[in-house]
Amino acid sequence: MIDDDKDVLLTIGDFLNLNGYTVLTATNGEVALRQLAEQKPDLIILDINMPKMNGLTFLANVQAKPEWVNIPVYVFTGRANMEHYFENVHIAGFMAKPCLPDKLLKDIKTILTQKKQQEDRAQKSGQLKLLLVEPDESRRKELTERFTQADFEVVAPSGVGDIVQKAIAEQPDGIMMQMFMEVMNATQIASILRMIPGTRNLPIIIYDDTSASLTQAYIAPHHQGDHLQYIVTNARNKDLLPLMQGLMQKTGQG
Repeated sequence: MIDDDKDVLLTIGDFLNLNGYTVLTATNGEVALRQLAEQKPDLIILDINMPKMNGLTFLANVQAKPEWVNIPVYVFTGRANMEHYFENVHIAGFMAKPCLPDKLLKDIKTILTQKKQQEDRAQKSGQLKLLLVEPDESRRKELTERFTQADFEVVAPSGVGDIVQKAIAEQPDGIMMQMFMEVMNATQIASILRMIPGTRNLPIIIYDDTSASLTQAYIAPHHQGDHLQYIVTNARNKDLLPLMQGLMQKTGQG
């Protein structure tokens, strides 16, 4: 836990200790980076306004290191107005001070459970799990076959209303959705997933068939800066597998 307020470190540190967590503390980003070089935590709880090295600079340093990039970071700051900014940044969760103890424990449990499930799955088989949302049965079948042949486990929701719960329950390594569906479109569903700690960092590809030719994947306009999400026009089935593999590799999932 990184915070320049020693009272916060003591109070929340003791609270987490009482709930079964071992807590290491640092009062700024520089101290925390030195500690990271010696010991890799399961989760980082990060303040933003700190002397010497603030939280944003610390986060940039962590995400630039391959050995640290997969450590989940939970932002805990008095700057409540930064929540919108962090919607487009690769973090595990966000809470504005003052602390809500029950929510903090729930978020930590969700984040660590997801992390462990992904690690266990990788150790057992090396197989990646894809949540595929494709209303057209024929296309869903072909995409499932392509990804299964590439050693993916493919799961699908029972309907549009089941997508979010399926993502939470299955904890996939990535999600691929057809843009246009009944009730709501894929960008709306992605926005919901981005607000849930257990799913906010999942790589997502949203695809459709409306353009004349596929030149490249591009970032969704309403998610500028979100390197976890692509919208692909004229998405041919053969193009989606390498795009998802590349996105997973970029985000440390593959």
